[in-house]
Amino acid sequence: MTGQGRGRPRVVTALAAALVAVHAGLVLHQASVQTPTYDEPYYPSSGWARLVAGDTRLNAEHPPVVKLWLGASWLGAGLPPPRDIPGFRTGDQWTFGPRTLYQDPARAQALLLRARASVLLLSVLLAVGVFLAARRAFGEGAALLALALYVLDPLVVANAGLATLDLGAAAAIFAAVTLSWVALDSGKALHLALAAPATGLALGSKGTGIVTLPVLALLAVAPAIRSGGAAPGELRRRALRALAVLAGGAVVLAVVTLPEGPAGWWRALDWQRRHAIAGHATWAMGLQTMQCWPWFFPFAWLVKTPVALLAATGAGALLVALRVRRDPTTGVALLAAPLVLLTVSVVSGICNGVRQLLPATPFLAVAAGGALAALGRSRPGKLAAGAILVVLAAALLLVHPNAITYANEVAGGPSGTWRLLTDSNVDWGQSVGQLAQEVRGLPVQRLWFDYFGTAWPPAHGLDRYRKVQDWRFTAGAALPAPRRDGPDPRGRELYAVSATCLVDAYVRETDLHAWLRARQPRSWVGNSIALFDITGDAEAYRQMARMAERMGDPITAVEAAARVREIEAGR
Repeated sequence: MTGQGRGRPRVVTALAAALVAVHAGLVLHQASVQTPTYDEPYYPSSGWARLVAGDTRLNAEHPPVVKLWLGASWLGAGLPPPRDIPGFRTGDQWTFGPRTLYQDPARAQALLLRARASVLLLSVLLAVGVFLAARRAFGEGAALLALALYVLDPLVVANAGLATLDLGAAAAIFAAVTLSWVALDSGKALHLALAAPATGLALGSKGTGIVTLPVLALLAVAPAIRSGGAAPGELRRRALRALAVLAGGAVVLAVVTLPEGPAGWWRALDWQRRHAIAGHATWAMGLQTMQCWPWFFPFAWLVKTPVALLAATGAGALLVALRVRRDPTTGVALLAAPLVLLTVSVVSGICNGVRQLLPATPFLAVAAGGALAALGRSRPGKLAAGAILVVLAAALLLVHPNAITYANEVAGGPSGTWRLLTDSNVDWGQSVGQLAQEVRGLPVQRLWFDYFGTAWPPAHGLDRYRKVQDWRFTAGAALPAPRRDGPDPRGRELYAVSATCLVDAYVRETDLHAWLRARQPRSWVGNSIALFDITGDAEAYRQMARMAERMGDPITAVEAAARVREIEAGR
């Protein structure tokens, strides 16, 4: 399943560079618009503390490789010593992360952009890897198509500009698998020397990195299913090469997990195992559970992937599967990781985001590039392939800069994603800055903010609000929330609520926000924050007071009840 591609090298290079540039531009703009998502204060800060102070206590539930990469982006940023930041001495990441990011509120967004830019760099490198892998498998035409499918994927764009672990883990896993594919095929020392550290970095990137181990084993025995069987001695040679890759990867893993070494990596995996056993709140289509439904990830994937991309990747997977007897190592290299990843995710017990399937995207893009290249051998096929790319580009541009909230047309589009999924699938706390811009143009007397996230609103232009706080969740409460009214005493009274809170995704009382769900918001900010007008609405304030009492927020309850009395007295 190899191809040489006869296109003009300069034209191919120019087109590839243009695609990557478009990707980088979209991601950077999105990164500049979005405020920190729920996890972003914790990963760069813990990586930075590990680099500067050798501290391994912060965010110990994840392996360190991507966190170290993120933390390195903060070196030279003028931060104070970690020991001077609250939360460091007690190993409290929930305090240390926000206090580090917002120690100078005016520089918080710039500090975040440094970490986000480092993730974008990994996405660019991954895009290059997709191009090279597709060229090896199918030729230069397929390589360009695969690259286009990768850089225009809303799931990729959504995560390529976030200072989180998912894109970094995807890049490391893809590098480990594809370099091992090349190394086991060639046996060359250089290839083995590249595959080994890539495997170690993949294992140390995130818990999902462990999928590289079964894929490496499958790559070693793949020729056994070739038509005619493996050549004499081939399986033994490939097994020895796989062992060499694994041994080198173990050494690299031991180094990057210092000062704890592999014991710290194992503890992180065990933490994830215990987390899965305990369960994690999952919400979809109004249903709620503490376990992972077997259908959750397939459903989320179908909702969050453009229809054009579903068609292309489905055709690509079918093409590779049909040719697996002819070229089994390519088939294993492209399909094994997505299949193992999906299997592991379904049984993981933690189903809070389709981002857990992000490492599958580059493999599927390569396979889809091969399918579109094969389709393009006829004139109708060329038109169909072109249409797929145009529709995919349009889907991304229409949702920009809110790619996190993407849902395809069959699922109702981005404006309705919140009715089907929640958390990092649509509302991860990223729209505070957009909310600040929205209310800045309105006459506002009072803004109530019911927020799911860890960003500190005053640092992002929203400094006049009254926070509605469910004290069962303390993440995001490390910094003070000002209770200030808007600048216009005769203005509107507004209630802004994150979609995750609106559907009561993380609480047993699924009717807490039912009174709001029955109302029509005046607008949806960034597709993730609903903005309601409750000016002079005594019933709305009465419902708010009852809700705040149940949430353990006596301040809001008292203030809302007082407003009920004011409104009724005014009548």
